Amino acid sequence: MRAAPRCISISRCRNGKTSSCSRGRNPTDYDKYLEGFNKEAKAVVAELASLGEVARNLGITERLKVDDVLAEFAKLPPAYLEALKSYGRASADAAATVDKRVKGIDRAPTARIDGVVKEIQLIAAELGKQESAAAKAIHDAVRVGLLLFVGVATLALGFIAWLIVASVTRPLATLEQTMNHISTSNDLTRRADIKSDDEIGGMAQAFDIKDPTQNITWVTPRGGEGPIYIMG
Repeated sequence: MRAAPRCISISRCRNGKTSSCSRGRNPTDYDKYLEGFNKEAKAVVAELASLGEVARNLGITERLKVDDVLAEFAKLPPAYLEALKSYGRASADAAATVDKRVKGIDRAPTARIDGVVKEIQLIAAELGKQESAAAKAIHDAVRVGLLLFVGVATLALGFIAWLIVASVTRPLATLEQTMNHISTSNDLTRRADIKSDDEIGGMAQAFDIKDPTQNITWVTPRGGEGPIYIMG
């Protein structure tokens, strides 16, 4: 922000160390000072105008109030030039007369510009906090998303593992129940009824009896007991 230093530099003619520019002993230096003064004033106005455009683009015009600063600063160059009109090169105390007339007239615009600089620093700090908050929000959102993904993936893998285990244990349990039933009831018509192309399915098919009544001989004992069957 160069406006504040420029605002101060254009008033340096009233400083005792540089007041020789208006003492009249060297008219060339005096003319150079006026030229430099006008150049500095135009540069400050241009930079303030550029700052105002940036403020409008960022939507912070109301906070910086650059137009008010420009209006305040616009009073400064005419006041200086008006004070310099009272300068007389032939007068021994011409510089002192000019100093009295310009004393303190740069305080208001300088204070305005300093206020803009402070407000810009405050806005920069606020934007830094907002960026930090936004970065934290993104980090938290990514973290939650990862946790959800891990949770869903764990459930999916658990379900798949259950299906794989069930595809093995369920046919075995069915085959075990069939064998227990046959062993306790002698019901050879009971079948495992497992339809699969793996080793368990092959074992179940080998276990099932296609025609449990073939090769069976029914015999009635002499004692009058019920008939029994004998595998032929």
